[in-house]
Amino acid sequence: MVQGEGEETFRELVDALGDPSPALSRVPGLWLRRDGELVHTGARPVVSLNALTPLPYELVRFADYEGRSALGAERAGFFETGRGCPWTCHYCYNERFHDARWRPFKAEKIVEHLRHLRSFWDVSTLYFVDDSFFTDTKRPVDLADTLLDEDFRLTWRCEGCVHDLARLTDDELARIRRSGCDWIAMGVETGSARLRATYDKRLDLAQLHDVNRRLGRAGIHANFNIMTGFLGEELDDLRATTHLALGLLDENPRATVQSFQAAVPYPGTRYAGAVEEAGFALPARLEDWQRTNPEDWMRSVPWLDARRRNLLRSLFLASLFVDGKVRERAGAGPGGWPLRLLGALYRPLARLRIRHLIAAFPIEAILFDALLNRRYVRAAATASAPAARTVLPPAGPQGGHLGGAGWAGEPGGTLRGGVPEALA
Repeated sequence: MVQGEGEETFRELVDALGDPSPALSRVPGLWLRRDGELVHTGARPVVSLNALTPLPYELVRFADYEGRSALGAERAGFFETGRGCPWTCHYCYNERFHDARWRPFKAEKIVEHLRHLRSFWDVSTLYFVDDSFFTDTKRPVDLADTLLDEDFRLTWRCEGCVHDLARLTDDELARIRRSGCDWIAMGVETGSARLRATYDKRLDLAQLHDVNRRLGRAGIHANFNIMTGFLGEELDDLRATTHLALGLLDENPRATVQSFQAAVPYPGTRYAGAVEEAGFALPARLEDWQRTNPEDWMRSVPWLDARRRNLLRSLFLASLFVDGKVRERAGAGPGGWPLRLLGALYRPLARLRIRHLIAAFPIEAILFDALLNRRYVRAAATASAPAARTVLPPAGPQGGHLGGAGWAGEPGGTLRGGVPEALA
């Protein structure tokens, strides 16, 4: 197993395996099994991102992937321009995995790699997958100016932190929009000041509302990530979160919220440590972590009773329809009209459920599960035999242990984490 960043480790591993007597113990960054014992070959320093050579795109048959991306465009993909995040939210993997450090590609290096990609594929839309794209606000502005100067004609999307976006001027936001950026996601997580302090989520609500309105004026779609089910979350905390989410949507017609997901105590995070200190067991095997995702965790959060878990499930489903997500994902074509109609009819009820924390008469949950099960069955029928055995989700175990279904999907990524990708 390769631990950490794999660019150099994997290359050295392949080279070593080509030797008749491979000396794998000399390759840093590996975990091996020898005589029934686990052996670590030592840690490998992080790679220098700006020293990485462009990927060998000549080996990729791009036509096989066109039209399959969750981004909706025909020629769309995902692109990395940096790693890590300097902030220390307790529930995030970055503090442990990247030592709370941010390592970016330089703006000129991003453009170099984009030119290289364009020489093999006429990509139209890219999602920059960095967790903190705007940590150095000069970098995205320089990137935007270069894309404009070269008439690159690329639609791009990214994620950023509210406090970083707040440092951009209106003129800089306008240039970023003109360069092709039409969508920025931000982590809000919770409206509760108490929980933000508990889990070191640094968020100024006045700044958040200002950034939301400014993005709307700039013509950039603002998307906000929301989490529920925190250890220690009271009903008033949850109410503060739903109130904040609705307020963001009301003040910016271009805004959406990500479907409300449960906060999962991922291994190595301080949040996971707090869960264990509270007396709840975490998975002991890697295989059990592999089958964990927020949708399944929501069904079995051990410190919540069945009534609260049902409420979180109801809020999750309502959040899928509370804004324009469904309309946008369905598209304007004739094939998307059933989903557009469903979204328009259900939206008032969705907002009512979220505003007043109503879980009674969850008819939509029944319909949703029926739809989801049909998709799982179809995925199982079209998958290869080994994969089909893992498609249907078992009930999550109780008694304070994480568990649940694995990630399943039809070719092209129709399902993601137990949720139809058109809605997530």
